[in-house]
Amino acid sequence: MRRPLLIVFIFLLFISFIYTNNRPLDNIKDKERITIEGVVKDKIEKDKYDQYKVEKYLVNDYSRKLDIKIGKIVKINGSIKSLDKMNFDDFNYGRYVKSMGYKGIIAIKRYTTIGENRFYTVLGKVKFSLRDTFRYLYKDKSDFSVSKMPKGVHFEKDAEKFLMSMPPVESAMGKEFSQMIYDNRIIPSSMVIDVGEKIEKPIYFNFDCKNKAYSISSQIIEAKKDSSVTVIMDFTSDKKAEGLQIVQTKLYARTNAKIHLITIQTLSKNYIHLNDISTYCEENAN
Repeated sequence: MRRPLLIVFIFLLFISFIYTNNRPLDNIKDKERITIEGVVKDKIEKDKYDQYKVEKYLVNDYSRKLDIKIGKIVKINGSIKSLDKMNFDDFNYGRYVKSMGYKGIIAIKRYTTIGENRFYTVLGKVKFSLRDTFRYLYKDKSDFSVSKMPKGVHFEKDAEKFLMSMPPVESAMGKEFSQMIYDNRIIPSSMVIDVGEKIEKPIYFNFDCKNKAYSISSQIIEAKKDSSVTVIMDFTSDKKAEGLQIVQTKLYARTNAKIHLITIQTLSKNYIHLNDISTYCEENAN
C-alpha cells in the first residue's frame, strides 16, 4: 500500500514543480504604464542607473538626474517591466526579484513629492554618511592580499553574476547584514576549486588592517565536486590601531567536497571586527 502512495506523491511533486516553473510571475504586460505612491525607503547608485525602493517596487532612474531623497513620500509615473521577461542566460532574474519580496521593476518617467517620512529621512542620512566614510575593500586598492593560487584554483572574473547563480545561503548575522552588503555594492572575491582537485597547501588570505581604516569585504569560496581545500584567513593590525572591518564569507561545498576554514584574529582591542560566515553543503560535503 505504501508504494502506490509514494508513486502518487512523487507524481504530484513533479506536477507541482512543472507548474511552479512555468507559472507566470505576474500578470503584467511588459512596459505597461503604472502609477504608484509610497515612501522612498532606500537608494542604490548602480553603474548605469539609480535604483529606489518604493514600497513593494524597485524604481530605476536611467537618466540619473532625479536624485529623489530617501524618506520622501512620492507619486511615481513610469512603465513596469514584466518579471517573466527578465531571464539572463541561465539566471531567472525576475524570479529572484520576486523572491526578494518585490512586485516589479518600474522605469520612472516623472515623480511628485507629496510628503515626508522622518524615520526614513534620518535613516537615509545615516546610510549615506556611512557610505562616504567607509573605504570599500576592492582588490585594486586594499589591505587584502591572497597567496599565489595553486593549479586547480581560480578566481571568477564576473563575480556578481557568479554570486547570482549560487544557491541562496542565509547569513549567520541575518538577512539585514546581507542586504547591507548588497545595497553598498560590495562585489565579492569569488574563488573556485575545480572538480576533483585536492589542494594540499593552505590558501592564505591576509587582511592587514590599518589605523583609522573602515572597510567592508565579501568573499565566496566554492569547492566543486570531489575537491578539497584549506583556507586560512588572517586578520592583523598594529597594537594601537583602531578602525572598523566588516567581512562576509560564503562557503559552497559541492558533492563530496571539503572546505576547511581557519580564521586567525589578532587585531587591536580598539578594532571593531564583524565576521559573518555562512555555509552551503551538498551530499557528503563539509
